[in-house]
Amino acid sequence: MKNTNKPKEGAKRTTIWSVLIGVVSLILFLLLLREQISPLACFGASLVFMLAANGICSLILRRKSGSAEEKFGRSLGQIMLEIVVKIQHPMVICDMSGKIIWRNRAFGSATETIGSVMGVGIDTISTVDPEALAEGKETSAELCERRYKIHPFAFKTDEKSYWFLVFDDCTELDALAARVENERSVVGYILVDNLDELSQHGQDNYRSEVNDVTGILREFAASLHAILREYDRNKYILLTNREGLRKCRKSNFDILDKIRDIRVGDLGLPITISIGITDVGETLSDREAGAREALTMALARGGDQVAYKSEGAMEFFGGNTRPVQKRSSVAAKVRSVELVTRISRASNVIIMGHRGADQDCFGASVGIARLAMYCYVKPYIVVDKNDRNTQNFMKKFAKLPDYTDIFVDESEAQDLIQSDTLLTVVDVNNIDHMLSGGIALAVDDAVIIDHHRKTDSRTKRDWIAEYIEPSASSASELVAEILEQSIGEGQLLKEEADALLGGILLDTKQFTKSTGTRTFNAAIYLRSAGASIYESAKELKSDFGEFKKQSKILSDLVIYKGRFAIAKDEAEGESIDRIAAAKAAESLLGIKGVDAAFALIRVGGETHISARSNASVSVQLILEKMGGGGHLDSAGAKSADPMLNVLEQLKGAIDAYLAENDHTKK
Repeated sequence: MKNTNKPKEGAKRTTIWSVLIGVVSLILFLLLLREQISPLACFGASLVFMLAANGICSLILRRKSGSAEEKFGRSLGQIMLEIVVKIQHPMVICDMSGKIIWRNRAFGSATETIGSVMGVGIDTISTVDPEALAEGKETSAELCERRYKIHPFAFKTDEKSYWFLVFDDCTELDALAARVENERSVVGYILVDNLDELSQHGQDNYRSEVNDVTGILREFAASLHAILREYDRNKYILLTNREGLRKCRKSNFDILDKIRDIRVGDLGLPITISIGITDVGETLSDREAGAREALTMALARGGDQVAYKSEGAMEFFGGNTRPVQKRSSVAAKVRSVELVTRISRASNVIIMGHRGADQDCFGASVGIARLAMYCYVKPYIVVDKNDRNTQNFMKKFAKLPDYTDIFVDESEAQDLIQSDTLLTVVDVNNIDHMLSGGIALAVDDAVIIDHHRKTDSRTKRDWIAEYIEPSASSASELVAEILEQSIGEGQLLKEEADALLGGILLDTKQFTKSTGTRTFNAAIYLRSAGASIYESAKELKSDFGEFKKQSKILSDLVIYKGRFAIAKDEAEGESIDRIAAAKAAESLLGIKGVDAAFALIRVGGETHISARSNASVSVQLILEKMGGGGHLDSAGAKSADPMLNVLEQLKGAIDAYLAENDHTKK
């Protein structure tokens, strides 16, 4: 008599195992979902586990049971296969080389424009790279003009390895994400930055020009589908999106050129604007603050430009015109009162300039030292005592009782730093170019007095005050204005006045460039304090060694693109040779047709560049592309690369500048 209970017991065991496997698969799905893995990937992993577990279970039970168990196992396998075949997500199985050996209906529908894909390499019909697949690592690829996220699962059978790939169509989701990204709000501040100054040149009524500016700005906003509102006199706020920002960047913010075409007065002086704009920040208020910061940077660099605050750094567009002087005696008075107050609260004042200090740096330094003495606060000037140029300057002041212990080197200055020390940085605003970056970061309270356009430094800190005026001829001019408003008559020593006047003479090329009414007023004040133009000018003369270095630099000269003079000396030189390089670049502007000149030398294992221009070319914008900076017509940079590499980089920077500023091409 046959035992009819065996099939029933076998079916019961199979059912129990199937339920257990299902429960475990469900738990696995929930655990993976808890780890924030996508639901589709969780389903794929659970499905592979269920199929493998059921297969093993069926194999074991088949050996212990009769035909009923086998029939039930086949039925369960058939059900699972039908689920995989009918599921809406495209799925394929391919070998490790990418050859497709199975696909479900959804994959067939997704590739119906191709035809049969069996036996075809997955990488020939899509952008999937079989060699780049990794277990459990999501990847993306295109298939038949659709975008998919792919979840790969590896498995083995008959000693061969295969990939089970689950495709998740994300075309619409990506398109929606791109649309959201394009619609991300962008905040900009726009300022007409020189209209008040231009009105001083003889035209009081410029309402028609203001209307022209407003009209152009409104057309500009309309082209971006943006919102433009004037919130104060000649001040606007712009709200647009990233699509509009991309249009502006693609055109290099040609709105600057359109506004510059508006002229004021009989002299036809151009109106200029400055823009600060950003799309960086989690909230709208963060972006508004970033736009204000960017506008401040644009104005600190002289105006007539756009400062765009991106994720990585600050980017600049424009800046091809010389800034108009917009300072007044009232502003100088406010500045001097503020600086005197800060100095009076300090226990000591540390004064520092840039590496390779020149006459302007020295003059501004001793001027601030005199202001500190006036406030009965001990000043210290940080210098490089190994620099020959510095040594010559120190000799002139060694005989003065007030300067017996004023000059200190970097290590000595570090020991002088206290909690209430005030650091005053002159003639430089970029920490990377200062004599000591360590001191610049170590002092809590620090101010800057500089006439160079502000650059975006790799090393950053907060300054309690920044007196940066790109329209000033020199740092010495700014300091002379502060002294005139602060100290009493007769308190500025003749040697100090000579040093300050020498700084102005150096940076104005003896009053032949970058001068304004404030420049001459500062010079008159210094002359009244006993400064001698003859004595000051003597410091600007070249000694024989410097003259020889200039001649050697000029002996290797090329004219690039008909208007850029590039001279170089590949021999290793001394720090003082940077002055010879600057003078060599200046002399190259005397060549007919040359609009900008660059002198390259080697000092301390680095390549240094001194650049000068006749203001038709912004050497500042060119050298900023190489990590340097300065003025429209006077700039510098340095690099650790060999000179020949730097020469090629310089040519590339010139080409990029010309490409960005078509109106400068001849």
